[in-house]
Amino acid sequence: MYDRDGKLVRELHASTLKKASGIWGARHVEMRSVEEKTRTVLTIDEAKFNQHLDEKLFMPESLENAPVIKH
Repeated sequence: MYDRDGKLVRELHASTLKKASGIWGARHVEMRSVEEKTRTVLTIDEAKFNQHLDEKLFMPESLENAPVIKH
């Protein structure tokens, strides 16, 4: 990711590719801040695709009022 001046500010690294329901996706994603030397790591343990979800779930107002799910 680059800022408006074209300077590199973040790098995205995706790894551990796996196939689920015929769809390939990264199971380990890491975003690194070049200047601040910080990182955010996302690890996906399970993925389900084509679950026939209602499109209304993805409208801005639905996303803003979404319930918090705790595991």
